[in-house]
Amino acid sequence: MKNEERDDIPPPFEHLAEMIKGNASTRGVSAMRPVLLRLPEHLLAELDAVSVTAGKSRNSMATHLLDAAIHEVHKNLDRETSGKINLATLHNLEAFNANAADREAGEY
Repeated sequence: MKNEERDDIPPPFEHLAEMIKGNASTRGVSAMRPVLLRLPEHLLAELDAVSVTAGKSRNSMATHLLDAAIHEVHKNLDRETSGKINLATLHNLEAFNANAADREAGEY
């Protein structure tokens, strides 16, 4: 979801770059869902290389990269489109909460 930028918090891509270089750390805990994702081999190769460099698991790095990418895309959307996505996100979260059968607690 779209958040206002704060001066004391680096943008997600900057923080992620510092994490990959070994100059920052991050750890999140959240409800998680298993998801099957097919990737082109070149992206998988780069994801694995970035994960090893950062000392993170493939899953953790994919989560961080996806979070940062979604944040960046929201910054470039018009208010109406971003609002539609935010409403759909809330609807999806409500549906997830209603059906917790495959929910797991996890770190990323």
